[in-house]
Amino acid sequence: MGKITKLPQASMSKRKILDGKLYKANRALKALIECNHAVLKAKSEEDLLDDLCWIIVEVGGYAMAWFGFAQQKEKEKILPVPKKGFEYTNLDLASIMWTDPDFDYSFTDRPLLPDEPSAMRKTVTGHGYLPSRAEEIKRRCASSLALPLVSKDYDFGALHVYAKKPDAFDKEEIELLTELANSAAYGIEMFRTNKEFSLAQRKLRQNAKKIQRTLEDTVKALSSAAEARDSYKVGHQRRVSKLASSIAKEMSLPKDQIEGIRMAGVIHDIGKIYVPSEILGKQSYLNEIEFNIVKMHTQVGYDIIKPVKYPWPIADIILQHHERMNGSGYPSGLLEDEILMEARILSVADVIEAMFSHRSHRPARGINSALEEISRNKGILYDPEVVGACLKLFNEKSFKF
Repeated sequence: MGKITKLPQASMSKRKILDGKLYKANRALKALIECNHAVLKAKSEEDLLDDLCWIIVEVGGYAMAWFGFAQQKEKEKILPVPKKGFEYTNLDLASIMWTDPDFDYSFTDRPLLPDEPSAMRKTVTGHGYLPSRAEEIKRRCASSLALPLVSKDYDFGALHVYAKKPDAFDKEEIELLTELANSAAYGIEMFRTNKEFSLAQRKLRQNAKKIQRTLEDTVKALSSAAEARDSYKVGHQRRVSKLASSIAKEMSLPKDQIEGIRMAGVIHDIGKIYVPSEILGKQSYLNEIEFNIVKMHTQVGYDIIKPVKYPWPIADIILQHHERMNGSGYPSGLLEDEILMEARILSVADVIEAMFSHRSHRPARGINSALEEISRNKGILYDPEVVGACLKLFNEKSFKF
């Protein structure tokens, strides 16, 4: 057998130091890799913090780990969150302020939220008071490392890692654990940003609903005011609105556009509030002068609604709802595509409801006569696509007011 050559004592010492460095770097690297995976897979900030503390202890082989966050709105109180390695039955961080002047800052300028990685080489003999000191010693944690969690150039918390040996954290290990803390900060910030965005969205939706309710109440009040002056017109605007929005749905228009049509329908005759009651309730057909006064209701309605900032072109729809495809309508004699689609839909619904219902100067003509009217004048007075959708509603889908 060959003679076994023993390494010199100095070489053995160097080898031991090298093995120790490799062990430290390897455990930190394993923890870093797993933590990066955790950041990608986590479903919430709480789950992420739980997973990271578990990985640091169980995969990295460290003694303990916990996160601390500054509660800026509560006089900078420390909020301890998920931890791993021991039960914090004797560790009370709830009353600790990281700006408390009673701290001995020889360990770090900010013991719980350091500006940069800060290692306590020997927990038992190290200077500086931390509330966790007694528990650390009890659990035989001989050294610790505080790593800042940085977001947009400011520290919002710290990751605290503990080891059972003194001088456990060398330069290479600290660099790897710093990367781990940076990954954690990125994940935390991602969840908080998403949460803030979700809260902002929820608040916007709530505000939108409040605004919508206010608009609805305003529209109902305006509609009631217009119809109160003509008993034959009670419910007319509501029925026109129902038919117009149903036509729009049948035409597969966008939901927002359908909502605008519905709202316009409910107040399309608001301008008649300025038409004298004697004309509105006249028992015979109107003469030319009276009819010209009635025709003013589209312009008056436009003037009333124009200052109101609706998210739809309500005022223009009201102005144009008596325009006709061949230019024979009023008030501007618009032709075909010059007329808003919403107004083209509303005009057909208005004609159908008017002929279907009783008026002060004539009895109801019935739905068949109304459908015959729009069929006969399809492409002349009324938009062909709108007429087609309206006929389908009544003939195939049994639409009723």
